[in-house]
Amino acid sequence: ASNAALQMMQGTKLDVAQDVVAFATELMMSPASTQASAPGGVGSRWFGIDTLQDPMDAAAISDLLWTLKPDLVIEIGTECGGSAVFYAQMLKLMRMPKQSKLLTYDVFPVYRRRCPGKSQGVKSEMWKDLVAEGFIEPRIADVTAPEELAHIELLSRNAETVLVIDDGDHHATPLVLHFELLAKFVTPGSVYLIQDTRLDRTCLAQRELRQRPWAYCADILGSKGGPARAVRYLQCESSSYKRLQFSIDYSLEKWVYSQHPGGYLRRAPVQ
Repeated sequence: ASNAALQMMQGTKLDVAQDVVAFATELMMSPASTQASAPGGVGSRWFGIDTLQDPMDAAAISDLLWTLKPDLVIEIGTECGGSAVFYAQMLKLMRMPKQSKLLTYDVFPVYRRRCPGKSQGVKSEMWKDLVAEGFIEPRIADVTAPEELAHIELLSRNAETVLVIDDGDHHATPLVLHFELLAKFVTPGSVYLIQDTRLDRTCLAQRELRQRPWAYCADILGSKGGPARAVRYLQCESSSYKRLQFSIDYSLEKWVYSQHPGGYLRRAPVQ
């Protein structure tokens, strides 16, 4: 690393793959690092609320929201509500003629979620306001339940642009199931984002570096697999992925580093 830095100072062009730089950043910034407090652990803040979104992905997603201007965003994995507040506030700030809605799902009630500290979205005044104004619709339910799929279908009928963000279960099988059930609601030209595809190799790096891994790393590296394995399966085996003409849109990883590498799945626009 010191030799590379010296070469850069001397103006030497480095032949280093973008992905190598991105992964090195991940190891430095994420909880996999040796820092006492890794900024990638809680992500950026939005009006003092922990979003649990990396700053670069937060910027990329805010740009995606502005470009797509979706009137329905489906988020799987509310957790502490920080990302929901961030997305919904962005939708509100865009002042679109037709009010947008963020439909956010979590199977656990708030008291059972891992939300330490005081910077929780679900306990903020902004959350209360966005819910009261109709920008956030929180659902404590399994998104795969028939009644929830019927609810999503009803909302989708009146939506011109639908975006899905899956930040729920980080094991491969549930992620594939979510995609198979929800991909059809993503409108042509829009995106289905599977988050935290970094976990598969970050868990592997933790094991190889003999650091204490996250509790779920054993499952991700074992038979259950992680988000990256889910994306590979969809590419190779999913009839929905092929029929609806999805593909990885690497252009959305605008700032080299992303916690969701290869996770931005774009549905082909209507020709």
